[in-house]
Amino acid sequence: MYKQLLRFVVIFAIYGCGNPFGSEERPGPGPIVFSSNMGQKNGNMALFTMNEDGSNVQRLTNDSFDYIEPRWSPDGSRLVFNSTRNRTSPEGAPLFIMDVKTGLVTQITGMGGGAVWSPDGRKIAYSKDPRYGGQGNYDIHILDIKTGIETNIRENPYSHDIVYDWGLDGNSLLISSDDTTDNQGADDELYLLNLNNNNSLTRLTNNEVHDTGARFSPDSSKIVYSSFTGTDWDLFIMDTDGVLPHRKWDFQHLTPCRSKGAHVG
Repeated sequence: MYKQLLRFVVIFAIYGCGNPFGSEERPGPGPIVFSSNMGQKNGNMALFTMNEDGSNVQRLTNDSFDYIEPRWSPDGSRLVFNSTRNRTSPEGAPLFIMDVKTGLVTQITGMGGGAVWSPDGRKIAYSKDPRYGGQGNYDIHILDIKTGIETNIRENPYSHDIVYDWGLDGNSLLISSDDTTDNQGADDELYLLNLNNNNSLTRLTNNEVHDTGARFSPDSSKIVYSSFTGTDWDLFIMDTDGVLPHRKWDFQHLTPCRSKGAHVG
């Protein structure tokens, strides 16, 4: 039972809903990184690694701050994550990079969420509200790690844009957006954002429900995502061009929330 539960956590990492943790397998052979409050005296979320069968649990952080949404770099040597460490605004938390071998932690932004690595490990894309209005209207930013240059590539004060993954070719981001101009809170749809074509959007889903939490398959040919079907959140798979019919897994016991993350292994 424990192994089945562990597998479910790895495949379906939930973000938000008052339980902001994440889990992800290291690229190639290696451990899973995840957030948990186990063993934490004040209940804060720490970073851990473990083998897929739950053995060899190792704590990476051990202080009073929260550490959430960890993501392995493409070569498996670094982690990017959010932490309340050095937090200056209640509207968001800084992003950090950890060198897993040395344990060295470096802050890279003052605010940002859902960070994803470029395939070459040189850049990080994330969602951020540059207006600090607390309205949930996020833009998509890209940070060049070496130069420290941050670019807002999708600036719209009325849209809620969330980045989920970076395409294997390095030229596309998988995002969700309500893409509104009147700030009336339309449903989230999935898009491919083309970095080589003026950040143009290709729409992948077109319905009246929220489609979120998307991830590419390792070869970027397929996408897994979660969709709120009206009563619960279900999982779907589609081709990257959005053409093929969706396969669905029904998880009726899941509590609906704004965004969930799924991972194609």
